[in-house]
Amino acid sequence: MPNCSMITLAGHLGRDAELKAVGDTNVLKWSMAVTHKQKSEKLTTWYACEMWGTRGEALAQYLTKGTAVLVIGDLRPREYKGKQDELRLSLDVRVNNVELLGGGEKRQEAPAPAPSQSGYDDGEVF
Repeated sequence: MPNCSMITLAGHLGRDAELKAVGDTNVLKWSMAVTHKQKSEKLTTWYACEMWGTRGEALAQYLTKGTAVLVIGDLRPREYKGKQDELRLSLDVRVNNVELLGGGEKRQEAPAPAPSQSGYDDGEVF
């Protein structure tokens, strides 16, 4: 049986998503915050999200700062060294599905990286 760690998140984008060309395909990257209440205080966890191929291209113009989204994807924790050489943890999500929940504003112009040649198109818009 293959290993995986699926996660479902509902939160808000911390900044506009960025569409970048990587080799022959495009990747859409964004950060999102999920806030939980614990007793009388709020705890916010940040996730680095990415969606590859044509579905990410279609979403780029809608994923702007403040947009509320529901994300389903594969959780991939990643360690890295911080500015002062301390060990840190990034919670990366390879996104499979996104549902727009509201907020944010559609961009006037969609970013235009190199065209995708990924061949990945399962017929879904997102």
